[in-house]
Amino acid sequence: MGALGNNHESYYGLGGAEPSTAQSCRLCPAIATSAEHSHLLALPIVGDYFAARHEVSEEGLRYGRLFGSGGQIRWAELKSVRFSAAMKWFRLESQSGKVVRISVMLMGLPVFAQLLLVHTPPEAIESNTLPVLRMTAEGNPPSVWGLSEG
Repeated sequence: MGALGNNHESYYGLGGAEPSTAQSCRLCPAIATSAEHSHLLALPIVGDYFAARHEVSEEGLRYGRLFGSGGQIRWAELKSVRFSAAMKWFRLESQSGKVVRISVMLMGLPVFAQLLLVHTPPEAIESNTLPVLRMTAEGNPPSVWGLSEG
């Protein structure tokens, strides 16, 4: 069972990748935290940075995990895509019930959002998430530190 209480749930980050002409990129977490909480977050973030591997492509998201095996979610198989302003993550759920969370705290989100918007069934994207994804695809992801809008 995963740390979040579900065999299929995982929390993943993106980072460090520029869009390529093939629209595929490798994703890694970015390390960003305040000094007051750094001691609490340092080990999982550093561990995830070195252990977890994530990639987005025209087909979907291939994800790794700090603990346990990773997997793949195809864009076409997504049942639900939503953004949580309070938690600062995108939540992707597949038809089979797999859940992956993509943090806004990480770099590389524009490529993720571009591919998701092009290849995911439109009915899977919640209406209030669509503008957030469009802004992210244009290079304006949600703020990590600011108050959520709307």
